[in-house]
Order: sequence, then structure tokens, then C-alpha cells
Amino acid sequence: TRGVWQLHKLTVRYCEKSGSSRHVLNYLRQHLVPFADSNPQLLVEAKVKAGRHPVLIGEYINGNTRVVDIKNKPVEDICKHVQLLRNSSGAKVKRRKKPVVTEIPSVQGQWSETLEFPESTIRHIY
Repeated sequence: TRGVWQLHKLTVRYCEKSGSSRHVLNYLRQHLVPFADSNPQLLVEAKVKAGRHPVLIGEYINGNTRVVDIKNKPVEDICKHVQLLRNSSGAKVKRRKKPVVTEIPSVQGQWSETLEFPESTIRHIY
């Protein structure tokens, strides 16, 4: 990604009268404007969709879209989901069926829990 934000547009879709949107309304009042101000690279919009449960829709530069259901979620969880959408690349998650095995050992050597370091190279920072 080379320092380019991958999330292009974030849409918060909610219903004004639905009970499942009550926390989303609080999020919109308290957190959405500061989030939009701190992320000028991002187009943030809120849409009212009557009779629907609230969702977050993230549209990425590569054309992918992620939809996150935020029905009856507290404000803290909504903030976490918004941050997750902003920080993710939008690429599809690929499942690996087999573990990665290599014939060539690492140049740095194999790591183990009992690996000992010389005391002179370790600096403790508190």
C-alpha cells in the first residue's frame, strides 16, 4: 500500500426510528465529525434508510466493498469497526490450506524460546 490509504469511502447507513440504530445515532452525534476531520483523505457520509438495520459500508480503492453489521452494537464497538475498516487494505482474505514449508533454512537461523543473547547487546528501556 506504500503509505496510501486504501479506504476511499465510508458510509454509515441507519434508520432514524429503529431501536437497533440507537447507538449509531449516538455515534453520529459524538464521534463521526471528529473522525471525518481527522481523516481528510476519506469521504464519509451518513445515509438514512428507513426500516433497515444499521451497517457500515467501506469502499476501497481496489474496487472491493466491505459491509459490517452494527445492529445493537455499543458506540465503542462501532468505533472499533470504523477503525478496522479504515486500517484494512480491502483485499480479500485468502485461506492457506497447507502450512508454508521451505527447503532453504533461514540465513538468520531458527528461532527458539531458549535462544540466549549476549548481555551487552540488550538494552532495557523502561
